[in-house]
Amino acid sequence: MNPSTKDNKAPASFDPSFGTQGIVRIQLASESFYGTSRLLPDGKILSVGSILSSDMLVIVRHTTDGVLDDTFGNQGVVHTRLPENHNATLLNFVVQSNGKIIVFLGLGDGFNPFGVALFARLLPDGRLDLIFGTNGMTSFNIQLDAGRRRTGIAVQPDGKVFVAAETADIGAGRGGVIFGLSANGQPDVTFGNNGLVYGMEGATFQSLTLQGDKILVGGIYQKGGLIARYTDKGELDLSYGGYNHGFVLIDGTGGVHVELIHLSQQPDGKTLAAGYIFKGGMGGVLTGALPLLSRVNLDGKEDNTFNGGKALEIFVNGELDYGWHALYATVQADEKIVVLCQPPGSTRSALLRYIKDGTPDADFGTQELQIISSQPSPVVQVQPDNKILISGSTDGTGIIARLLG
Repeated sequence: MNPSTKDNKAPASFDPSFGTQGIVRIQLASESFYGTSRLLPDGKILSVGSILSSDMLVIVRHTTDGVLDDTFGNQGVVHTRLPENHNATLLNFVVQSNGKIIVFLGLGDGFNPFGVALFARLLPDGRLDLIFGTNGMTSFNIQLDAGRRRTGIAVQPDGKVFVAAETADIGAGRGGVIFGLSANGQPDVTFGNNGLVYGMEGATFQSLTLQGDKILVGGIYQKGGLIARYTDKGELDLSYGGYNHGFVLIDGTGGVHVELIHLSQQPDGKTLAAGYIFKGGMGGVLTGALPLLSRVNLDGKEDNTFNGGKALEIFVNGELDYGWHALYATVQADEKIVVLCQPPGSTRSALLRYIKDGTPDADFGTQELQIISSQPSPVVQVQPDNKILISGSTDGTGIIARLLG
């Protein structure tokens, strides 16, 4: 979608009051920015990224209209070097209520780029917070998956940090792991085995969200889309899912497998799950991937008020348009659901919106974008005024786009 050719007042059109025709680009001199952005409570936008083949983080802050915030760092930009002798790649980050920033990174070099999982905490001004962990950092000697790089991160009100990730340490392939840190950045000895919880054999974890004091992770298990709930001690909550297993598997019609990529919590406690279903055709012929959206109740059972209690399979541009994944889903204040879809490895993406019962929002349609890559996984947030912020990176440039809601 070209921001200059669409009605600039229609829903999903680029916001002309933001950046240049609705887009802000983070372009660093002689450096590649690899990261995403988060809305701050005051309406400003904080972006954190890593620089290719370095141990440097870049923190950038913009005002609500997309202008670099000259009250932050050097004209809105801060460079923070991590005291490590390895390349660091940003995988995810979260901003705490006190303004401090917790980042999760893969650390390594050459053929082993993610041989270590690294946490660091930054002060609100972007400097390393030296009272966190050891000199501002905590690391785990765990081999992270360097392919898809999908993770989830959240902080409890008491300051404890949880991250879900894919790891290559279990068996012959990827597996799921949850990291738990105490508020001071040390591994939480009350969570699992000294701050580590591994998933069921064969399961992968790609997303994480909090449900009160419980931890929800999403991914794939036994070819079904997995949502598992853990206690704050790292044990499966067997009351979740209906079969005393502690998890629920989301499936679809004629699917070879289902994978959940992103989980988010609605204000009413229900959980949105976005991912894809890989479909099989007649005679066992594989057809391709379709974006998938599901909503489950607090107890893990699928919500009958959403698409009749079944997962919603999405055709982005017609019935033969396979090859898309739903990467992110979030809910607006009016309970409408915004979903970002993208083919793997592409800068092509589509933004869709649904009424709370799963019906397509006819006022929104399907808006195609050509601005962000699938790595790092793009982030979608809704402002209090229902404007939609999409962030990510492409070709070494950070991208923040704002669309009308």
